[in-house]
Amino acid sequence: MIVPWSPIRQPGPGNPGAGGAPWRLVTASEADASAQMALDQALAEAVWAGRRPATLRLYHWPRPALTIGRHQHPADLPCPAVRRLTGGRAIFHEDELTFSVALPAGHPLIRPTVAATYREMAAPILHALAALGLTAARSAEATARGDRFACFAAPTRGEAMLGADKLMGLAQWIGPHGLLAQGSIPLTPPGTLPGAGRHAVIGLSRVLPGITPAALERAVLDGFRARHGVRFEARPPGAAERRRAEHLAALCYAPIMPGDVMTGPAAGRPKKA
Repeated sequence: MIVPWSPIRQPGPGNPGAGGAPWRLVTASEADASAQMALDQALAEAVWAGRRPATLRLYHWPRPALTIGRHQHPADLPCPAVRRLTGGRAIFHEDELTFSVALPAGHPLIRPTVAATYREMAAPILHALAALGLTAARSAEATARGDRFACFAAPTRGEAMLGADKLMGLAQWIGPHGLLAQGSIPLTPPGTLPGAGRHAVIGLSRVLPGITPAALERAVLDGFRARHGVRFEARPPGAAERRRAEHLAALCYAPIMPGDVMTGPAAGRPKKA
């Protein structure tokens, strides 16, 4: 379960978590899935507590990994996995750009409904894809295409689609102190993890030959600037956030095996599964 913590103050004038302030940009990439998920949560907790402004983190994966959604049953795991704080289904991470967004309670991008908030998180990615030359459509509804384990096997309402293919995965958790959203934009389909079916992931390199991680990062940042008027200030994780992430990695994000139903984040009831 998530280690308890208490927010310092609520967002308001002068608070770095209030809407309108520059966002923090973090580009730290960790060594494994446990560390990646733990750092996302540690950064989010700092935002929720009012110690840091709204934060966007962009990162890559030094080695392949598998994460599963907050409420996903792990019985069908093809290999060890780490459970995310956010919802959704399994994602095989390899050659991709992953992003996380942490917002404090009361931020204007946390909309009155879960679906509307989801659209706000997806909008910069749609803008980024358009800027790169893809006319991606927003999925109008969630569908199932047989494989109910993998995230990229079926679209969720609001995600970026190219024809029948899903270009991104996006999940969010909204709690009393704010939001954490996590997204995945594969450049190539994962191919080294057991069960990582290539049919489920198109990969941007198939439709944008020559696309580089740096170009995709720039497009995503421009998407947030254009769609949400965000200004960024690059700032790495602080020592306290690093310590918190190390603690969370060991306590909440240890790899799980098939049959470990409740291992991983399980505190509170999110608005979005």
